[in-house]
Amino acid sequence: MAWGGIGRIVFARIVSWLIAIQALGALAAALVAIADIESIVLSGGPVSVAGLLIAAISFRRNRPAGLHLGLAAPTMAVFCFLIIYFLQWSPSTAQVPISMLLAAFALIHLFAGYLAFQESRRADGGGRKRRLQFSIASLLGLMVIVSVFFSLSKTAGELGAVIGGGVAYATFVVYFQRRFYKHRAEKDE
Repeated sequence: MAWGGIGRIVFARIVSWLIAIQALGALAAALVAIADIESIVLSGGPVSVAGLLIAAISFRRNRPAGLHLGLAAPTMAVFCFLIIYFLQWSPSTAQVPISMLLAAFALIHLFAGYLAFQESRRADGGGRKRRLQFSIASLLGLMVIVSVFFSLSKTAGELGAVIGGGVAYATFVVYFQRRFYKHRAEKDE
């Protein structure tokens, strides 16, 4: 068996395990959040890190379901944080709405996880391997985002840092989604 074949099998197994861990972790986090909302502080990190790993590997291996699933958990974590912060909710106020939001997310995430799991089990590689290469324009864009983040945090304090962080994260997600589909369109041509 060629090394490329072994790499595809290893990729499929690693991503399959990460998808299972993330989907079950999102479900467990939602169930624990129903009992104690403050648990999301501890459960959000590992589920988000697993999601970012899934997104990075799926981006590199041209797997759209894995990419979307991987970015979903960190996006939900940021979304919950921003809702709680901007509405200035106490834990008792956030208990019901955030728990219900996380429960709905976990159910949808289980179904999406199944689809991404099936996609990751295909060992055909999904096309060419993609390398992360940045252009001068994307590096300048990154500098602008970082500058806006720091200027907002300097002028508007904590609120500006939260807004800047949210904008930076949203830009990150949009950039990688756009880049993924641009390369996918080039491959189809």
